[in-house]
Formats: sequence, C-alpha cells, structure tokens
Amino acid sequence: MNNKEHKKQQEQQNINEEQEVLEQTDEQEPKQNEKETQEKNEDWKQEYLRIAAEYDNYRKRIQREFTRVKQETEEKVWREIFPLIDDIYRAIAASAQSDNIEKIKEGLKLIQDKIEKLFAKNDIAPIPDKGHEFDSNLHEAIAWIETPQEEQKGKVIDVVEKGYKKGDKVIKHSKVVVGK
Repeated sequence: MNNKEHKKQQEQQNINEEQEVLEQTDEQEPKQNEKETQEKNEDWKQEYLRIAAEYDNYRKRIQREFTRVKQETEEKVWREIFPLIDDIYRAIAASAQSDNIEKIKEGLKLIQDKIEKLFAKNDIAPIPDKGHEFDSNLHEAIAWIETPQEEQKGKVIDVVEKGYKKGDKVIKHSKVVVGK
C-alpha cells in the first residue's frame, strides 16, 4: 500500500471511530435524558403529593375550627336564653299560685324587657310593622283585607308574628295583614 492509500484508510478508520463514539454518545444521551426526565417527574409527583396532603390537612383543620366556632356560638346563645326560659317557668309557676293579674303582668313585662336587652346586645332589631308600608323584603303578607281608609291601603294593618333583622339582614320576616 502506498502512503496515500494508507493515509486515506487511516482517515476512514478515524471517521468510523468518531461515528461509533457519536453513536454511543447518542444512545447514551437519550437514556441519560430519559433518566433525568423520570427523576424530575418523580420530584414533581412528590411535590404534588406533599402539597395535596398539606391542602387536605388545611381543609380538615379549617373544618374543625368552623365546627368549634359554631358550637361555641350556639352555646353562647343558649347561655343567654336559658335565664329567660327560667323566668318564663317562674312566671308560669307564680301565675298558678296567684290571682294577682297585675303582678303576673309585671313579671311578663320584666321578661319582655330582658328579651329586648338581649336583642339590643346582639344587634337584633324588630322590623317596623303596624302602620308602615308593606315591604315584601321585610314582611310576609298572610292576608289582604279591604280597608275603608285610603291611607291604610298598602300598609300593615295587623301583625300576626313579629319579624326581626340583624343589621341589614332579615332573620325572620314579619307575618302581617295588609290593607288593600
């Protein structure tokens, strides 16, 4: 072989070796990239599971707190109502033993005053009713009656059940009779 052919053969062999190295690298690179991608996916999956668990714990904690606050609020309301109930029982017992209607009325008036103080303390106000314009946002008309007086038309004539609101929110509509 002459030197030129040998050189050419040597170059071809070098090219073949380079191609083999490149092919091996190309084969290793996808495997390496695939492994890195799988590791990243596993990291993201673990992060997702951690966040999902944190959210679930947060949701459960909030639910427990809501239940606790609701229960405490209910208990507070009942603690305020129990003395009124006791007063009513005492008034009933006293009325059974007494013929003094004035004393019974006095006792009932005291109970009414306590109820009104409790309402005021809790920002509960009666809905304006008798003589006021009928308002379907505040009143529930259970009857409409003919009225001879023009100024009573569309107004509350009688109150069957009082209504109440807390601030601007109606918590119980007044049941009323309205003039027409």
